[in-house]
Order: sequence, then C-alpha cells, then structure tokens
Amino acid sequence: MIALFLSTSALAVDGIEVGGGGGTAHTLGESGGTVALGIFRPWTLALNERTDLVTTGIVGTILAPRLDVKHALVREETLSVAVEGGVAVPSPALRLARGWLYTETEGTPFALIARAGVRVTGDAEHFRLTGSVFLRGGFATGELTPRDLFFLDWALAPAAEGPVLATVGVRGDWLVTSRTQLSLEATVQLGGEGVVELQNRAFALWGFSEHAALGAGYFSHLDARPDGYRFYAIPTGDVQLRF
Repeated sequence: MIALFLSTSALAVDGIEVGGGGGTAHTLGESGGTVALGIFRPWTLALNERTDLVTTGIVGTILAPRLDVKHALVREETLSVAVEGGVAVPSPALRLARGWLYTETEGTPFALIARAGVRVTGDAEHFRLTGSVFLRGGFATGELTPRDLFFLDWALAPAAEGPVLATVGVRGDWLVTSRTQLSLEATVQLGGEGVVELQNRAFALWGFSEHAALGAGYFSHLDARPDGYRFYAIPTGDVQLRF
C-alpha cells in the first residue's frame, strides 16, 4: 500500500540539475542527459535533444506501467513549449487491490488510460515556471464500485468517471543553491460526475554528485464531491540518477 502511495504521488518529481525535464517543457536531451532513473520518478530516455521517451519507475512499472512521449516544439532561451502524450495500463494494481480497495463484479478488471496535452515553461536565472493543460480519457472492463479508492481516485478517474477529464497544472522550480532545488506544484482535475480534485506537491532535491540526487517532500490531495470533501497528505522521497 505504501509503495502504491509513493508510485502515484511522486511520479512527477524531477530536478533541474539531475533529473532533466520531467514536469516541464524541457527535455532530458536538451539538458545534456541520456537516461534518468529513479525508484518512484519516471524513467526517461532521450531519443534526441527534442524528444524523450518516458515510462514509470521501478514501483510504477510493476503496478501501473505507462509510456509517454514528449516532444519540444519551441526551445528558446527563456521560453519552451512541448507536447506530451501517452498510455497507462493500471490493470496490475487493480488486480492486487481487488476485493480490498474496490469491488468488481465481472472478472479480472482491465483499465487503459490515455492522456495528451501541452506544457509551457518560462526560465529566469534561478527560477522556472511551468503551466500545463492535459485531457485524459480511458475505460475499464466491468464496473468499478469504489469502497474508498484514496490515492487511486485521481489515476483511475478517466476509467471510473470518464469519458474525458481536463487537468490544469502550475509548477515552480527554484534553484536555491548550485546543488539544491525546491519544487512546488498544484494541479486541478475537472470533470467526471461533478468531482473536482486538487493535488499539491512540494519536493526538495539535493544533488550530491553530478549524476545522483536525494529528494524528500510531501504530497496532498483534496477532492470535492456532491456528497462532501476528502483530504489526505503523505510524505514522499526518492533517489534519482542521471547519465
């Protein structure tokens, strides 16, 4: 359960110095990297300076494998624009959680979730601001009847609530020192049976070498539903490598 918490909450965490371009319009190849790895963060492979292939980290690959492609359309000194899209298959996590976090009445569940959107990033000397807009859609076999999906609500919303949801996000990255970065991110998901969901992340990343960093922070989630509100927050952490 703890691993699933972290795999769903820390996937977007990245760093200017070590991680490359995750969560921004920048690409890993642009920052001089070829491969970026982490326990919970997405694994990134730079196909070239403008295009990244992004998949889930170790935990995410086991529970909810995902494959995204990000391509930089505009790459100026202070402005970058990238399009991003991909497909996730959270079926392994659903099989593990069957009868525990939800009920499903028509055999082993299968879910597929697709997303596509754009990120715009502006750069200053020690600060980076990113805005993003994504559309998410998906489906699931059978009927998912949540008991209390907790952290899975956001991930499974397109399949359980669909058909299409919009997510709007704002992220700021501050390079506090040459080796330390602070990231703050807020994302709102709209649609799906009148549910509004808000996620907030804060993450501090310390690069202790040119190729490795340690990070720690928190993740919180608030959703407003016709029958009331729900809130939870958890600590997050990760080890990130870049080559």
